[in-house]
Amino acid sequence: MSNRKNQSPKKTEVIVERFITGNGEDIAGGIRDNVNLATSERIKRAKKPNQGHYIRAIAGRRTDRVSDQTIKISKDELNCVFIFRCGINALDMGNPMYGLEDGSNYVNLNNNIERALELGAHVIVVYSDAFGTEWEMKRLNNAKIAPFNPDDKDNTDEVLEYYPLGSRMDFVARDVERVLKHEGVEVYFMNGAQEEKINKYFNIDIMEKLMKKLGNNPRIHYIKGVNTMVNLEQELKDGTSRFATVGFLSNNSLSKACKGPLALSAVVQNSGVNSANEVFALNTNIVGKKGDHLHCPSSESTFVETAAKKMPAKRARGRNVYTLSVPQNGEITLIEGFGLPKSKPLEMIVFEQYAITEAKRIVLRNRLEDELNKTALPTDTDPVRGIMQYINNARRNRTPKPAPVVEQPATPVAEEDVVKEV
Repeated sequence: MSNRKNQSPKKTEVIVERFITGNGEDIAGGIRDNVNLATSERIKRAKKPNQGHYIRAIAGRRTDRVSDQTIKISKDELNCVFIFRCGINALDMGNPMYGLEDGSNYVNLNNNIERALELGAHVIVVYSDAFGTEWEMKRLNNAKIAPFNPDDKDNTDEVLEYYPLGSRMDFVARDVERVLKHEGVEVYFMNGAQEEKINKYFNIDIMEKLMKKLGNNPRIHYIKGVNTMVNLEQELKDGTSRFATVGFLSNNSLSKACKGPLALSAVVQNSGVNSANEVFALNTNIVGKKGDHLHCPSSESTFVETAAKKMPAKRARGRNVYTLSVPQNGEITLIEGFGLPKSKPLEMIVFEQYAITEAKRIVLRNRLEDELNKTALPTDTDPVRGIMQYINNARRNRTPKPAPVVEQPATPVAEEDVVKEV
């Protein structure tokens, strides 16, 4: 660890111990296995790895492109609604979750879930990039020591403005519990760039730790990897099902690209290409439909990711809800938002009458147009030219042609009229 002002070996030990304790031995169980945090004696004792250890190490890092998870829309459900809960950046101060101060974020989440359930949808809330980035040791080294309550002049208590992984785990767990209060709603965890960085640093799987903290609830599912496909099944009334695939690209939150083409190129570079029927690129700086089958949901964080020393721009929001259904195998109908509302019996009667009236109007309009077309001048040719041709032809027909001149044959001369020469 580098030397700093007012630094001593004792202070270094205190900071390291605070970092380890705050990030939780129960959460980051292998935190002391990191060379940066291990003792020098342990590093000296460590042996040189061989090929067998290498093979075992890489075997645990592989993830399948096609997840074993299946999202099923039952025959009693109209469709499936995805609510993307990405980029909540738990307890980050530089780029916090939008609407945290007044609680509007939680109100919006609750309203979206309830509206989707009222429409008869199968509701799924997707979490990715949940833990933020300010858990690192450098954040602890530079953390501010501030009064616990600045308004209380007599209070001398101070706080260290550093939020370790343990506090962030509690924050995310409470957020997920708010979702699980709604009966029937399912939660899917996916690794973003934030989770991948945590996993690499602490040598853990942070999403598995979060699932364990939540009691391994059967309504919580975990899709590993950053480029995956999930089967989407829609059951029909006759007992059969239709199938399609939904793709997720999630390793994009550390990219600073904000312009469309650059951001899309960054998605391919960071997460790869996905060949699912519909694909969601999560945790990007862009929002909306960016291809025939590529969609970028909005994030919950306040700002877009910006290069250092640049003024950050606020994120677009309110575009994190998508409605999906499977009309036939290998095909998905996708609507941004909640799609068409579920109709009521009285509304259907009014709609049927409206449809019948509109059909009659169309028939009458077509008949009237046919009658008008019978008396209309041709539009594919010049009508004046046709009239002039008609007049010219009529004039030619009325002008008599001169009689042909017939030559008369010569009159023969009689013999007695011929004077013979002597």
